[in-house]
Amino acid sequence: MRNNQAQNVIKDLYNVFDPSVPVDAHDPRYVDFAEVRNSPKILQAMAKSIRFSEKPTVQLYSGHRGCGKTSELNQLIADLRNGAPPYFVVNCEADALLNLEDVRSLDVLFGVARRVIEESSHAGIKLQPNKFIAFWQKLGDDLINLDVTKVDVGNDIAKVGVELKQNASLREIIRQKLEKSDLESYLEAINEIIHSARQQLQAKGYADLVVVVDNLDRVLRAPIPGTNTNLQEEMFITNSSQMTSLDCFVIYTLPPALIHSPKGMGMGMVYGANPQMLPMVPVKTRGGEIYQPGIDKLIEALNKRINAVGASFQQVFHNQQLAERLCEFSGGYIRLLLLLMRTALTIVDKLPIDQEAVEDALRQSKRLYLNGIFAEHWSVIDQVEKSKQIVAGEGCLELLNNLAILGYFDQDAWWDVNPVLRY
Repeated sequence: MRNNQAQNVIKDLYNVFDPSVPVDAHDPRYVDFAEVRNSPKILQAMAKSIRFSEKPTVQLYSGHRGCGKTSELNQLIADLRNGAPPYFVVNCEADALLNLEDVRSLDVLFGVARRVIEESSHAGIKLQPNKFIAFWQKLGDDLINLDVTKVDVGNDIAKVGVELKQNASLREIIRQKLEKSDLESYLEAINEIIHSARQQLQAKGYADLVVVVDNLDRVLRAPIPGTNTNLQEEMFITNSSQMTSLDCFVIYTLPPALIHSPKGMGMGMVYGANPQMLPMVPVKTRGGEIYQPGIDKLIEALNKRINAVGASFQQVFHNQQLAERLCEFSGGYIRLLLLLMRTALTIVDKLPIDQEAVEDALRQSKRLYLNGIFAEHWSVIDQVEKSKQIVAGEGCLELLNNLAILGYFDQDAWWDVNPVLRY
């Protein structure tokens, strides 16, 4: 019986350390890392830009996947919704709406239109997207005449979205048709929805409409066949005019590697504001000394999740030093810390987690990261480790994408090698 109880506790701990579930400020597991990140009040500044501006703005927000970016975005959304006057915020989770392995700017705009229609309806606002519906009805007729599809893509926007996400051939045909002849009417149809929503929302007492498109930081840096660009650059740079065409306040997340690429350096001029990046929680200083305030905050995050399932820190860890070792080798990358905990929990048969389980979890994590490191990367890794700065070249951008290089902030941005690679 006792063995079953012990296994149930391990199972509960395993699930509470699930890195795929973001938490917000109302969740007892939430920890505010803002002070130890040593970064400017990024989200507060973004909220002020929305509240102060007399016309819609587009803002760019970046950070490595799993660094706490979505949790902080959720806090911004709550702040805007609960302000006086409140903003109507439509949160678009791009991975739920789109196929991020094959996504273009026009797909993103469709996802936004779909979510604005859905969320407005839930709020009791009945939009009349006449141009949008007519546009898709005509497009559907054209496709049927071409024997491309028998799907009725004109009457049910959610159905259109599902079909576009699942059908690669249909996506490509529609993109080509839009780009060749119907792009202007497509953008007009989407902004008809936006304008109608803003007018009705403001009549109900809302300050305005804000659209947040999260998880676009997961767009791959994959080359587009027949071009000299990739999915990230094509969306945010080549088609920046489309991404800035929505007539409402917009926040996009974007990949860190894009910001530091040669083509991404001028994005601030194009979008009207410099991209903001959420850094990792520092576990060491730029000079290599242990940064105890960062370690302590990560320990707090572990403890809150442990307490959430009714367990105690002493019950889970053999000693404090083992927990701090996991924090140190996570590099302050919260997702990695949660994954290290899950790995350690699968190694032990009973609690507490001991030295052997911690070292085995670190070895497994290192092997996983090494799968994305090739011979030509090691010289770049050495340069970043010495200079604490990004170096020029596609190799460094690849290392940013696969989280072998992590970003921090003290008085300025600096970079370091993911410590698990040096385990």
